Amino acid sequence: MTQERRRSAYSRQAEAEYLALFPNSENNAALIAEKGQGLQAYWRDFLQQPDWYIPLEPFLRDWMQTQAHDDPQSEFMRKPFSDLVGGMLEGEEIPLGQTGPNFDAKREQRIREGLPAVEQVIVHHSELPVGSDTKAEMRKINALGFIRQFTDYYMQESGSDGEPNPWYGKPVWSGHFDNQGKQVFYAYNAMVNPQGEATWLLENPAYTLWHAGGAANTNSAGLVLLGNYEHDTPPGVQIATLAQIITDRYSDIAPENIRGHKEVNPERTCPGDKFLGETGWKRALQDAVRRVSDQKS
Repeated sequence: MTQERRRSAYSRQAEAEYLALFPNSENNAALIAEKGQGLQAYWRDFLQQPDWYIPLEPFLRDWMQTQAHDDPQSEFMRKPFSDLVGGMLEGEEIPLGQTGPNFDAKREQRIREGLPAVEQVIVHHSELPVGSDTKAEMRKINALGFIRQFTDYYMQESGSDGEPNPWYGKPVWSGHFDNQGKQVFYAYNAMVNPQGEATWLLENPAYTLWHAGGAANTNSAGLVLLGNYEHDTPPGVQIATLAQIITDRYSDIAPENIRGHKEVNPERTCPGDKFLGETGWKRALQDAVRRVSDQKS
C-alpha cells in the first residue's frame, strides 16, 4: 500500500467522538470509558503494523508531539493512547526494529576521545499524575519516549540535509536495552517518585537519551521526578533522594552543573516555575548534594 493510502486509511471519527465528551467529562465517566476502549481497539489495529505512525501521523502531530501545559484537554486525549502503547510495548505487541540508526554516535565519540560521558545532570518532572505502581510509571515513561522522541525521528520523510530518511516507514528502533535485554525507549536514566523511591531505567553510560534537546543530550544524564511540579515544589523527600542518587552515580558532577531542563532549552518550562530563583528548589537540591558529598568525604 502506498504511503498516501496508508495515511488515508486512518479515520479520525472515533477520535472526534471521544474528544466531544471532554466538556462534560466529569459526568460521563462510563461513556468515556466505553468510547476510550473503542478508540484504543481502533488504534491497536494500526499499532500492530511496522509503519503504524504513518496513518496515525495527524493524531500524533496534533496531540502527542506538541508541548501542552495546564491543558486538561490534551491530557484527556493523550492518556488512552499512551496507556495503550505502554501496555503493548510491555506485551511485545508493537513491531520493533531489529536494527536502525546509531543514536549514540556522538556520545560514543566523546568516550573514545577520553571525555566524560556525563558532564551535567538535567532535572525534569514528568508532568503526569502519579500512581503507586512503579511498573505502571515505567510503562508511562517508556511509552512517552517511544512516541515523542524515537517515533518522531522515524516520521520524518527527509533529514535536515533534505535527503530522504532511509528509516521512514520502518519499525521504530532505539538501540537501547534494559538489564533484561529488552529494547526500551526511556528518555531518562532514573526516576524518583514523590515518596522518595528511586528506580533506575537505563544505566549504560554510552546511551544518549533524548531528554534535553540538542547538544545537551550528548553530555548529560537525565533524571525525572514523577509528578506535576509546573507550579509546585516537589516533596522534600523526593528532592533528598534525587540528591542522593546524583552523589552516588555522578559524584564528579559539581552542584553548579545540575540544571533544569529549561536552563538548557529555554523553549521548555520543565521542571516548573518554582525551580529557579532565590527561593527555588534548585538551591535546595544543590545544597543537599553538597551535604551528602561532605558526609561521604
